[in-house]
This record gives sequence, structure tokens and C-alpha cells, in this order.
Amino acid sequence: MVVVDSYEYLTEEEKRLEDDRNRIKYWKQWGPYVAERQWATVREDYSADGDAWSHFTHDHARSRAFRWGEDGIAGVSDTHGLQNIAFAFWNEEDPFLKERLFGLSNPQGNHGESIKEAHFHLDNTPHSYMKYLYKYPQRAFPYEDLLKENARRSRTDNEYQLIDTGVFKDDRYWDIVIETAKEDNDPQELLFRVTAWNRGPDPAPLHIIPHIWFRNTWAWGRESEDKKPSISEVADNLVRSNHYKLGERYVTLSPSPGVGVSGEDVEPELIFTDNDTNIDVLYGQENKTPYVKDAFHRYIVNGEKGAVNPAKTGTKCAAWFSFNDSGGVGPGECAVVRFRLSKKGEAYLDEEEFDDIIEKRKEEADEFYYRISPLPMSEDLRNIQRQYEWNFGDVNPPVHAWATFRVFKIERKIYGRQDLDFLERVFQKLLLNFTWWVNRKDKDGKNVFEGGFLGLDNIGLFNRSEPLPTGGVLEQADSTGWMAFYCLSMLNIALELAKHRRTYEDIASKFFEHFILISDAMTFKSGEDEKSLWNEEDGFYYDAISWGGPWIQQLPVRSLVGLIPLYATMTLEPELINKLPSFKKRVNWFIENRCDIAERNMASIRKRGKGDRILLAMVSKDRLEKILKRMLDENEFFSEHGIRSLSKYHKDHPFSMDVNGQKFTVGYVPGDSDSGLFGGNSNWRGPIWLCVNFLLVEALQRFYLFYGPGFKVECPTGSGDYMHLGHVSEEIQHRLQHMFARNDDGRRSINAGSDLLDFDPHWRDNLWFYEFFDGDSGRGLGASHQCGWTGLIARMIHDTGINCRLPQTPRTPSVGMSHYFDDTLHRHIHLNNSKPRKPHMRRSSTARSIGARSDFDTSVNGEEFETRSVLPDDPEREAQRKEADAHLHQYISDQLQRVIDDDDEHGGVDREEYEAHA
Repeated sequence: MVVVDSYEYLTEEEKRLEDDRNRIKYWKQWGPYVAERQWATVREDYSADGDAWSHFTHDHARSRAFRWGEDGIAGVSDTHGLQNIAFAFWNEEDPFLKERLFGLSNPQGNHGESIKEAHFHLDNTPHSYMKYLYKYPQRAFPYEDLLKENARRSRTDNEYQLIDTGVFKDDRYWDIVIETAKEDNDPQELLFRVTAWNRGPDPAPLHIIPHIWFRNTWAWGRESEDKKPSISEVADNLVRSNHYKLGERYVTLSPSPGVGVSGEDVEPELIFTDNDTNIDVLYGQENKTPYVKDAFHRYIVNGEKGAVNPAKTGTKCAAWFSFNDSGGVGPGECAVVRFRLSKKGEAYLDEEEFDDIIEKRKEEADEFYYRISPLPMSEDLRNIQRQYEWNFGDVNPPVHAWATFRVFKIERKIYGRQDLDFLERVFQKLLLNFTWWVNRKDKDGKNVFEGGFLGLDNIGLFNRSEPLPTGGVLEQADSTGWMAFYCLSMLNIALELAKHRRTYEDIASKFFEHFILISDAMTFKSGEDEKSLWNEEDGFYYDAISWGGPWIQQLPVRSLVGLIPLYATMTLEPELINKLPSFKKRVNWFIENRCDIAERNMASIRKRGKGDRILLAMVSKDRLEKILKRMLDENEFFSEHGIRSLSKYHKDHPFSMDVNGQKFTVGYVPGDSDSGLFGGNSNWRGPIWLCVNFLLVEALQRFYLFYGPGFKVECPTGSGDYMHLGHVSEEIQHRLQHMFARNDDGRRSINAGSDLLDFDPHWRDNLWFYEFFDGDSGRGLGASHQCGWTGLIARMIHDTGINCRLPQTPRTPSVGMSHYFDDTLHRHIHLNNSKPRKPHMRRSSTARSIGARSDFDTSVNGEEFETRSVLPDDPEREAQRKEADAHLHQYISDQLQRVIDDDDEHGGVDREEYEAHA
């Protein structure tokens, strides 16, 4: 539970999560586990040549059974992916059913590895409610146009997206809202509602075809025939499924309100086949079963009546709802589909009760997110916050230890519990991984690492995953910085565990010493001469080519490579050190006896900082100032939208090297890649990446914990404004948020000036979370749903959204905020009253239209709706909620006052979240 002002209050969703954690009810058994990016990333591969990009194509997926993964639009499955529910559509224009999202693979032009669709994840509680929006064109989907145009465009052209094709012209498209909800107290009962709104000017036909199927586990010779699952019709609108692991379940479907002049209900046609590969179509061989995976496409689109099983049984089922009477759904009207996956074999679905359950889950989702992020902020930011490699020879950054510790600390901070078993279990595995890094990437034992790729695609002069054309080895500043960061993350975990199991003190001492040796190696010795990855003249870290002995050449490219050493930063809290005598003894020994190593290439551990802390950092105070001078220079790294991955200095000063008649060059490229390294789809030569910005922000906050408010730097460089590092970290987060938030003109930088995305009422509040962003304009680039790291913006909004400058406020953080705080406070908090709820729209007629929803108009075709709350009257629960609101009000008032005064001890930095402490 979230503890606020020392008061504990469990929302309904938190109760479910607690039941799941305590193994009372398995709320996580069913969730959004079905893949969506299969056609914009590497999919499963068992080819002879290992070419995953072309082995399993989008066209093949219609007819070919998956072995491990499945895919589908807004898909839901059990945790093992055995039974799947997803949605297909047909507009009577497409050549095949829209069963999955379309995207380009890596070889298909410079802008491959990207979804070419318009879909949005609007809402999601951990596992009781999900809401998804898919914008489906009424014209034929431009598959070939997207392929050919993106292949034609050069590396200097913008990516050709779906909205660029003109397919949404005149608003001829469907807004299809897909909602999934679970019953109050039973995680096995799933409700699905599809609401498709015609946004176009004319009636249009639409076919909604929910799919229910089993992943093929029987065709590979690993299961006996008697374990093959089945799905069969048992009555009108009732299907029974059976799986030897999942047991028996039923799908109950409700007829849908008609859309034509007849007014007759739309009854679903149940069709069945087997989820087996059509080897006749793909390979010209005889099928092993007469009914195969692509049967529904052939039956609905091609009219092949013999494609589906007349016995109404198989391992794959679909319910075909046809909304095409009298030309289809009218403009501004909607088609609705409802069905339930249940353990109960009930043939009737009560639609009123069904809709009430979904609305109740939505209200509970509102409360859940409000309690987690209660601080008042821009409604636009709150909306943004709410929406939410494969080559094993390449090495990605070692961030697992950091992530493990952050999850542990965040859970303890928010919920007041600590999962030491989880921390210890993962730590044991991390020890093995750390050993692998040391043995494989530091083969000479110099504590300088040759990590190679490290996820930074084209950032360097050469392909870092291949031998250098110059000969020698690449001594990497970023790889060495990552390993120092890894050491400190492991040290943090070891110190946390040592508070409970004293044997971890010795392991903590080991990582402390290893960090110092790695830090020292950033100035590494080669023969009699001492060479360095640090360039004193430039005040920056560079990679260097080493040929052995004194033969070292730096590569003076100002890139993220030189900023990553900042990550390796940690403060040792005196209270904790005093509680661990063995570790304290080892630290003191180093301070007294090895100060030459400890102080030569890192912040001094003799000098105590704020709160008598010890700082462990690769970067000394002098070097920190020099690096930040470049990082905060708007003509170098500091964009209006965050920290660039390459200095803008290289726009006019590209770095080149001639090797054996071939010229290698690195220049500033703020947008799409102009290099073919790693397929050319990701660019690290100028764009902004959320993941690395997030870690830079954390590093600055750690430095602030040590140096305090007295250490200030010019921000931006040359502006004459000086900030302490806590405010610098805040400024970076504000700039990142402004890529997504509306500006004075109502535009979002990520939308690249698109009037449709910025101003159309059916598009403007829906956002894509792109893979990376243009270093100059903030334009979204790459994959459009990279929530793996771009979703970190939600965390930044949580931390700094309260004082993120809005268009009408001054540009200096933490200044001039009080003029709107009072209004914001009263709009969001109602003292001694429960949180206001959005009304549920109850239809007053007998028609079963979905009616007005809280996120749509309050009438449809003149039909008005009365409102009421679907939450039951529970005096005891209401009293608990009111008391929780009172404590929440006090907490928010305190936080607002802290920001206004700006005199908090830590400047808004929560040390507990980052470091182990007593």
C-alpha cells in the first residue's frame, strides 16, 4: 500500500495486488502478454542461416503457426501464452483481415524496425483493467505504399509514416476502443468490450472478429496427442474451451445492437479451425489437417466456405460480427461487441451488469493512479504519465544490478516493505554475470574494458562489434564507465544485504576495491608512459585505440561515451558505515594506505561532503565541472529537449580518419541515421534518448547529495545563471517533459508539426512514446511504442511534474510557481471529501448502444444519458477514503510548500531511493 503522511490506505487495485503477492488470488494469470511488435522487431527464428528478419515474414504470419510467441491486436493471454484472445477487423477494402499490427523489419529501408500503425495504450492498472485505442482506416490499408516509399527514401529523408499516406484523409477511419476488465473478486473472469466509432462523413461497413485460440504446442513432437486442447460450440453464442493445464473455460457472447434500417441485432457467427500451419500455401506440400490457421481470412475475405470446420470445433475460434447492413455504421455512430471469458458456462450475458463492472474498474484505476501520483500538476502531464536485441554476440550495457536495486528501493519507499529474498536471489545471479564481464571484456586484466556494441549502434567511428580496421583494440571510456557503474550497483546491494546478513560485508569490500581499481584504470599505464582516456585540454573522456606498449591514439569524438563515466557515482552514508565494522575497516585502510590510487583519478574519499558522506565517483570535482561545461552548453550537448547523444560541435567539425584508403567520419546528425552501422535504424550521433538522460539525471542527484547546494555550475553554459546540481537535474527533466507536453501554440514537439496529431480532437490527447528524439526539434523517431525506456518519462513527471514550467510560467525551475499552486490544489484535492469521480453514463432507452462514455460525447444521435456512479454505497469504505484524503491533502500541502520555499534539505533529491543507508 502507498503510505502517505504515516497513514496506510489500500485502494481496490492494491488489494488485488496484495492478494496476488500473498498467493491468495492469482490476479496476474491473465494479462496483456500477447506481442504487438512482432512485425517491427526480430521475431522467433529457427532458420538454417539465422536470418530472423526475413525467416518469418508478415505475410507468413497469417498462415504459419508460431512456436513460442503469438501476436495480435490488444491481445490478452495467460502467463504462459497458452490461450490467447485478440481482435481482428475488416473494412471490406483490405486484401486480408487486420489480425496484427504491420511494421517494417530492419532490412526494409532505412526506417525499418518500426510499427506503421496508429494505436495507443490509453490505460492499464496492473491487472484488472486495460484500455486500448486502434485507429483503423476505412480505405485499403497502404501496405505496399509503406514498403516501397520507405525503401525509396534516402537516409536524409524523414520516415514515411501511416499518417503521411493520406489514408486518414477526411476522417475516414474508425476509432476502435478495446477494453478488458476483470470481475471484482475473481481474476479468472474476463470481460471484453469493443466500441468502434465511425469518424468519417458517410456510413461505412466494419467487421469485428474476436479471436480465441491456443498456442500450437502439439505440432513439435513434445506433447502426446491426448493433450491437444480444443474449442467447440456448445450453444448459441456459447463456446467451451479445454486445456489440460488451464482447465475448462467458456466464452459467452452477446448480440450487438444493429446499425441498419432494420434495427435487428447483429448475431455473431462462430467459426472454427486449427492453429496449424498451412504448409500447402507456404511450401506447396499437403496439409496435415484440413483446417488451418488462415481459415478465417479465407472464409471472410475470399468467401471460401470450406475453409472452416463445419463441426464447429478446433483449436482456434472466431466470432464474426458484421456491421454492414444499409451501408454500415453511420457517421458519428458506434458498433459495440461484448463477450466474456469465464469458468461459468452461462449462456446469457447481462449487458447492464457487464458495463457497470467495466466502469467500476475504470473508476478504481483513476483512484489507483491518483494515490500513486497525487501531487498537483498540469492535466496534460498527468495524461502523458497515465498512458503507457537479439544478436547474442553483441553486448548491451550492464544495467541489471542498477535496475534490481531501484525496484527494491522504490517498493520499500512506496509500500513500506522490503523483499530481501528477491534482492539476494538476483544478486547471486548478478555475481555470475559480473564475473563473465571481467573475464570476457577485460582479458588482459587491466580494468579497462572493450565492451563493443553496448547498445550504442553507430556512436563511434567504427563498428564496435567487429575488429578494428586499424588493428589494435578499442579501449572504451563508456565500457569502463559502465563497469564502474556496475561495481557501485553491486556494492549498494551488498551493503543492503550486509545490514541483515553480515557475510555480505566481505563482498561489499570486494566491490569497493574493484571500483577503485577500475576508476584508476581510466588513467591506464602502458609501458613506461602513462596514457589516459581523459583529455585534459578538451576536458572530456574519449575512446582510444591501443596497439600495445606506448602506442595509444585517442579518438576525440565528443559523444555520450564521455558522459557515461558520470554514471559511476555513489555516496557512502556514515551511519551505514558505522554499522558495518568490517567494511568500515577496509574503507579506512584504503583511505590511509592507498590514497595514491583513491585520489588520482576519482573524487577524493578523504574529503567528506554534505552530511559527512564519502563520495565514490570516477569523476573528480575538477573533471565534473569541465564535463558539465560541455554537457550544459546548448551549442554542444544541451538541447531544448534534453541531453544529445553527440555534441552539436561536430556539425561544423566532423571527426574523420583515413584507414587503408577508406574514410571514416562521425558528424552531428540530430535525426535519422545517415550511417549503415547496425542497419542504420537507430542513431546515436545527435538524437536524445530517454534511457541515458534518466541515468545522467540520477548521477547529478547523487553528486548533489555529496556537494550540496554550495556547488553550482552555469546552466545553460554561457547564460550567467548558476544552479546547484539538484536544480540542474530538474532542468533536464523539465526539458524532456516539454517534448511531450503542449507548448504555447498547442503543439507537441514529438509530433513534428502535424496538425492532425496536434489539433484534431480525436488525436491530440493520444501520444506515441518514440524510441528516440531529434536533437534539435524533439521530433519522435524510431519505434513508436518504445515503452521499455521512453516510458521513464512517467517517472520524471512523477518526480518533477509539480514544478515543471508550463507555457505561461517563467523558464527558471522552482520559481514563480505559487501563482497557480492554490488553484491547482483546489482543483485536485477536496479536503474531507472523497475524490470526485467521473460519472457513469447510463442509457435511458432500451437500445443497447454503448452510449456516451466519460471520454466521449454525452449524447449519440440525440439520445441523452443520465448519470450515476457505479461504486456501491459502503459507509465504512467511504469513511476510510475520506480519512485517506485528509492525510493526502496534508502531504500535498507540505510538498507544495517545500517547492515554493525551495529550501528542502536535499533539494528534492531523495537519497534513500538511490543509496543503501542505515
